[in-house]
Amino acid sequence: MRFFLFHLLLLTSLQVFARSEKTVLVSVGDLTTQDGRYWAKQVCESLHETMNSVKSMNTQCLYTHSGSMIDERVRYARSKAQFHYHIQIYKMKNDHISAQITNWAQEDDTDFSTSPITFSDLKLEENQASLHKFVRNFVTYDKNKYLYKTQLLIAGLGESKQIQVNKDGVVVDSITHEPLTPKKAYAIYSEESPRQKHYLRAAIELSATLGFGLYKYYDNIASNKLDHDYQGFWNALKLKIKGDAAMTDDNSTAANVGHVLAGVTYYSILRSNGFSQLESTLWTIGSSAVWEYLMEYKEIMSVNDMIFTGWSGAVVGEVFYQMARAIRNKSNSLWAKTFAGILDPASALNGSLDNWMKNKASLVQKGDLDASQWSRMELSLGFTNAKFQDGKESASSTRLGFNGKVVNIPLYNEEGKAKGLVLNSPAVDMEMEIANGKFGISDWHFLGKTVLAAYYDKNLRKNDRDELSGYEYFIGISSAFEWDQKNSNPGAYESSTRENRDFIANAHVIGSTIQVNGFYRGLKVSFTMDIFADYAMVSSYALEEYENAGNSRDGLLSVLRKRGYYYGSGWTTALQLKAQYKRTEVGTSYQNTALEKSDLVKHRFQDQVTNDADYRDDRSIAKIWISYALTKSTQVKLAYEVIKRSGEMSGGFARLTTEKKVMGYLLYLF
Repeated sequence: MRFFLFHLLLLTSLQVFARSEKTVLVSVGDLTTQDGRYWAKQVCESLHETMNSVKSMNTQCLYTHSGSMIDERVRYARSKAQFHYHIQIYKMKNDHISAQITNWAQEDDTDFSTSPITFSDLKLEENQASLHKFVRNFVTYDKNKYLYKTQLLIAGLGESKQIQVNKDGVVVDSITHEPLTPKKAYAIYSEESPRQKHYLRAAIELSATLGFGLYKYYDNIASNKLDHDYQGFWNALKLKIKGDAAMTDDNSTAANVGHVLAGVTYYSILRSNGFSQLESTLWTIGSSAVWEYLMEYKEIMSVNDMIFTGWSGAVVGEVFYQMARAIRNKSNSLWAKTFAGILDPASALNGSLDNWMKNKASLVQKGDLDASQWSRMELSLGFTNAKFQDGKESASSTRLGFNGKVVNIPLYNEEGKAKGLVLNSPAVDMEMEIANGKFGISDWHFLGKTVLAAYYDKNLRKNDRDELSGYEYFIGISSAFEWDQKNSNPGAYESSTRENRDFIANAHVIGSTIQVNGFYRGLKVSFTMDIFADYAMVSSYALEEYENAGNSRDGLLSVLRKRGYYYGSGWTTALQLKAQYKRTEVGTSYQNTALEKSDLVKHRFQDQVTNDADYRDDRSIAKIWISYALTKSTQVKLAYEVIKRSGEMSGGFARLTTEKKVMGYLLYLF
């Protein structure tokens, strides 16, 4: 009731502002003749009638001499602050009309500043008619702009910390409790945060994305029919709600990993429209549910799709969002805009729309980040020589990679003493590397990690040589998504005749991250530990041994029989220790992932399984490196890495391989 009363009072009071008479200076010039006073007088009189047919407006006319595009009388009039708007009109050659409306009393950045246009129809009468429509629309805007601002204020009142509605339905200052006029309330609200939400735009973009996905689904219906298990919308929906249709699917690797990118798209749309990390995550999960429950109603409710789309998509989406914002904050160059646009196209698109509309709520303008943000990014180009099976086999490849880290913890790596909680993206990490070998692309690696919330503590001070001493650390809840594919080429992506393809698509669903940095007289030592609970798609490493023994895939899980992978759950532990002194850095890292077949939910066609074997897969990566800074932005790096990969399958089938790599890199830091 209180909110309704506030709404009613606010809308009523705004009628006073809407009805308030504005003063408009209209300057008219005819550049086709030496004396265009007659035409200018006609235009002024007709425009006065047009404007006052919409709203009471006080107009004053000024004839601008032919050939003079700048009139000192206009400058003088603006300096006196007597006019709210200036309408400048010129008749050009070929009876074209140029018009421009300038807002001389702009209240905030959500008001337009200048609106230029040229009417170039063949006949003067048609151009004049278009001019009147243009002016009529402008007056309509002026009449309703406070109503529009009120709707924005009402929609966003819940997130405001500076204004509120009291028990009498009056909008007041949250601190002083003094009543505020609607105009003053909106001014406070619009200045409070640059991240006000674009509800309608987000809904339109999400709907368009889901609609396009549905179009592509039915465009490829011949293939998608193979996944149809149910008939009738309501019957299928009932089974999904009861959980009878909730199970894992047996789709291709590309299709299932592609769901992560779909989730990234949903999430990026919401983040670029001003929604928080939590809100965007919830909406991403909701969008995934709409797709699984309603749009793919003839198919099972794929549990793995919900995890990869709704959760992992949001995690990776936050990584891309933070990386793109950091890149934009570092540079306004074309390459920075391009790279940021690739990572976060939704923010690039909506930022362009905001700039075009002169909207101060744009989230992607350079410098819109918190001053406390710290980031480090590097591009790498390298060469690798790998040896397998105790040196009996070897392969060489060139590698291209990107590593980035963004930290939103106050005073990170800076002098100061502080501690507290950060609840919105304390830190994100991203690793991406592609290796190109003799037969084309051989290895793919991607990791996107988001620390969801963290507690931090620090005490750093500088000595007389400007060197840091002390400590800083944070411990937080985190999640990540990791894709690792080795020894494959594009032509063998789904081939059952090549078993050298090995991959793990791992949703590190939830875990913890600890990072500790210690400083002493120019030496920096950093330790990081991640522990995650995993849900993954993993190729069975022991399947080759099973088939080499003369066994058939018949009777195995459908996803293993058709695709060579299964769904597993388990744990990942990652440790890193590195030390940096002046230009030199040395470090070591270790990561272990252990996965077993997951039977937490049903599998598609589980009733057809006659050989319900168990599977286990492990991968460990140990690495040491040394790097040297040639300049502030370039480094050389040498590394040695050992990868152990093993797999087991019921019946005593097992496989173990060891890969040893020597790597050299040239790094570019920015």
